[in-house]
Order: sequence, then structure tokens, then C-alpha cells
Amino acid sequence: MHHVPWGRAARLRHAVRWKTARGRVLVPDAFRPWARDAARTAGRLRPDVLVTFGQPMSDHLAGLALKRRTGIPWVAHFSDPWVDNPFREGSAPVVALNRRLEAKVLRGADRLVFTSEETVDLVMRRYPSAIGRKAAVVPHAFPAAGYGDVATPTGRVVVRHLGAFYGQRSPAPLLRALNLLARRDPAALDDVHVELWGPFETPLEALEEHGRLPQGLLAARGRTSYAHSLELMRGADLLVVIDAPAEHSVFLPSKLVDYLGSRRPIVALTPPGASARIVEDAGGWVAPPEDAEAAADALAAALSAAREHRNRDWGNEELIRRYEPGVVARQMDDVIRMTMLGA
Repeated sequence: MHHVPWGRAARLRHAVRWKTARGRVLVPDAFRPWARDAARTAGRLRPDVLVTFGQPMSDHLAGLALKRRTGIPWVAHFSDPWVDNPFREGSAPVVALNRRLEAKVLRGADRLVFTSEETVDLVMRRYPSAIGRKAAVVPHAFPAAGYGDVATPTGRVVVRHLGAFYGQRSPAPLLRALNLLARRDPAALDDVHVELWGPFETPLEALEEHGRLPQGLLAARGRTSYAHSLELMRGADLLVVIDAPAEHSVFLPSKLVDYLGSRRPIVALTPPGASARIVEDAGGWVAPPEDAEAAADALAAALSAAREHRNRDWGNEELIRRYEPGVVARQMDDVIRMTMLGA
């Protein structure tokens, strides 16, 4: 592994861009000055094949520069869509610039990798079939080890969400479902404890739904390490996915795949799309985040099942094995080998 640090010139360009263009015209993101150094360094290393990963999308610009200079076989991997990302904000000129850069990358790369079929369909609808034929789906993988043992049932049923809340993604859908359950049956949550692990862009206390929750039901735990998050997943009785409201979502969060590896019950408050499909196929429960009634029903059913699975594995094992690291690594290896062979 060769680490490419931020050089002095790159740091200066980054500082100038951030001070003058923050939130307005950082195209595609704050890492573009670093990408120039990365391209130069990779060119000196003379690799047999190049694989770039976005986010940040500037990584792909480094790949594009190196491809143009050397002709090296190049795989561009997208964990999120670029122009079509609903969480990416920008003015019309910024969107136009990102669209031009995305097109150059998609045309220049030899192979394109996305994490779900839904993302391929979303992105490729704007491109000719010749570019679409370069696309492959390789999902995220969960780690081979680190989860620990399933927790021995003691005390309250532990419900956990792990991950950051930012932009349109908020814990409000879960809080609304909990409030509704508490109103329907005041005793329904007596044996439940909910933990939110991760940073909040908006303080939890600022959410209207928070103030109406039963005392002691919910705890915000803050940030933790990745290694600890795996242990928290395995030690939970129920894991929660929360996405922003939308008509359709192509996102397949790596955190959801980590959830699958823990083999603990999952309830997803997510729009129709990749995450909803996978949770349902795993045997979990799904509801739209904006539908409090449906979310409360899904949560109630998930809690009932979680109480029955407190000391044993859960989930569709055939589906879960698709995300094992060895399986996913072989898929990515096949893509890289085909790229090197020009297939």
C-alpha cells in the first residue's frame, strides 16, 4: 500500500477552494486538489490495473488523468451515484459541471462497478447502451470476523441504530413509530430500550417527536469505532435502518450489509428500492419512513420476532452468504481480471 498525503500545494488549493466556494462550487468535492497528487504518484508506481473508488468522486478524476496519460486498464467503482445522488446539493452550473465530469469518467473507464442494480438503472438511463454494457454490480461485503457472540438475553429488548444522521436522514421516522406504539398500547415498550449510535447533525432534543417519548426509552450514545459497532450489532435484539423519505431509493448502505453479517433481526424505515428489497428478502420488516402507521406496524412485528430470536441467529442464510467477503471479493476479482484482459 502506498499512502498519498496532502502535498503543500494541494493543501493551499484546498484551503482557497473551501474558503471561497464552500457549499457552492466545490466540483466534485473538497478532495480534487489531492486527486492531482494521487494521479502523479500512481503514474510513477506503474500499476498493472487501476481501481478508483468514489466517494469522493475526485478519486475518479485521478483515475481519468492517469488513464489518459498511460492507457492503463481502469475500473471505476461507485458506492453512491454521482450526479443522481439526492443528497448532493448545488446550483444549476454546479450540476452541469458535475454532469460533464461524470460523463468523462463513465466514458473513459474500461469497467464501471455499482453496488446495486437500482443504481445501475438510475445512472445508465442517461447514457447510451455502449456505456451501460461496461457496468457491473458488486455489492458491499460484511467483515469476516469481529462481531463476537450473540448476546445472552438479559433484561430489556435492545433496539439499535448505528450510523450518522445528516441532511434529510433523521431519526424522526423511528421516533414517530415509537410514539404511536406507546399510544396504542402503553405497555408495549415496557421491556424495550432503544439506542442511537452515531453523530447527529440536528440535536436529538430539537426534534418534536423526542419530547413525547416515554421516559427512559431512548438513549443517544454518540460516535463509536467500527470494531465496536460490529459488537453492538451482534449484541442487539433488533437493528434499525432509517433512510430519508423518497419515492424510490437506490442506496445500499454498507451499514446494512454489516447488519446482515451480524445475523440479527432488521427493521427498515426506508423507501422502496435496494435497501427495502434486501431487508425483505432477508426476512425483515419494511415501511416507508414518512408513513408512521406502517412504521409502527413494522416495528411491532419486528419486536415480536426479536423477542423470539434473542439467543439464536436470524435471517435468510442463502441471501446473507451473498455478502460474505470471499464471495464479494471473487466478484470484484472477476471484474478486474476481465478489465485487464480487455474483455
